Amino acid sequence: MKREKMQKSALIIIDLQAFIKKLAKDAVPYGWDKIIENNRALISAFDQKNQPVYIVTVEPKIL
Repeated sequence: MKREKMQKSALIIIDLQAFIKKLAKDAVPYGWDKIIENNRALISAFDQKNQPVYIVTVEPKIL
């Protein structure tokens, strides 16, 4: 059952770095480097399973 659910899964990463990093210098509790590392690990895991990965970059016009 668990494997079947994974086959219907996709990873959606919403990239807010440009916006968020300007508002908050520290990402608590993990820090920006750890957050990026975790995102890369998730992307790799989904890629290895041939599951779709969607990366959405968001940057407000005010920036």
